[in-house]
Amino acid sequence: MTIINYHELNLYLQKRKRVIRRTRALVLVLVSISLSLIIASSIRYAPYDSGRVHVSHFTTFFKCWSNFGFCAPKSLEAKILNSTTRAKYAIVSSCVKGVGISDEMVQASVANKLMYCEDHKNVDCIINTEFRDLVGDFRFNVTYRQDQLSSKWYKFPLILENLDSYEWVIWLDCDTLILNRTKSIEDALKSSVDDQIFDGKDVIFTVDHNGVNLGAFVVRNSDWSKVFLNHLYDQRGSVTFAHKFNLTRNRRSAPLQEGWADQNALIIVQDSFYSLEQLTRHTLKSSKLSAMLNNFCLVDTRFIHHRVYCHSINCNKYFLCLAQSVTQTIRCEVPTTLKDACKQQKKYLNLHP
Repeated sequence: MTIINYHELNLYLQKRKRVIRRTRALVLVLVSISLSLIIASSIRYAPYDSGRVHVSHFTTFFKCWSNFGFCAPKSLEAKILNSTTRAKYAIVSSCVKGVGISDEMVQASVANKLMYCEDHKNVDCIINTEFRDLVGDFRFNVTYRQDQLSSKWYKFPLILENLDSYEWVIWLDCDTLILNRTKSIEDALKSSVDDQIFDGKDVIFTVDHNGVNLGAFVVRNSDWSKVFLNHLYDQRGSVTFAHKFNLTRNRRSAPLQEGWADQNALIIVQDSFYSLEQLTRHTLKSSKLSAMLNNFCLVDTRFIHHRVYCHSINCNKYFLCLAQSVTQTIRCEVPTTLKDACKQQKKYLNLHP
């Protein structure tokens, strides 16, 4: 005869139920984490699909600024994607109102770049025009709020999101203007960099007297460049933290200033992740490309002008005037600050041809 101890049996069953519940909960947590990582990864690399239409199909949704001769969007992303042919190049930019960037400048910069892409069917334009949630990344320290991060960090995820769709992506800061609408991107690149060197590089930097200038640079669609850009983007926490507590975090003992957030990230990545041989093999610092894509001066050979180190009211007026001069005959008075930057760049480029 079997004697059943119902008290012990009940304890055993309750213990078993608890184990089953905990196991189920653990499985659900692991599944949730896995799904979150998959979703985050797909968002990180996948290009946006919304709005991928030719500009003529959606100009009715835009506000037109007649001074700049074009209709520019006020949506999250302004895009001209030429649907009839697959574009080889993309101009990617971010124009968000902030320090030194007014609403009028955003409008002028966006309209200027969209005009160029409308004229050149092998170039697409992808321009961010609103604040983005940079905190929504599982790698980031969540104690930082969005408003604590410089909008300079936008460039790296924006390039990554669109890189797979093109052979080359040209990043242009908001305070750049394309002054020669007839010159092609391909001609500008090929005339600046020797074909053999150009074909072997993954990232081509413009330079000035302060070193690499990330206001304009060129990225090839390659595995190496994607890893490189991700390393740069991953530094946003380090640079923001260092800036907050006035720390120094690189071998060169340079202060990590938030105003130069992207440049600071580049210094950290170059010092910490790559050897000189790797950087020499995969990247190029080109003075000729600087004169073409990142020119501080107004010269006959100009293609893209960059209004650097100039954030006063007069500087903003100059930028708006220059944007109008692309489609109208207008004389614009160059601010003294920009004249000085031009002289410094000329001196540097003459010493480093």
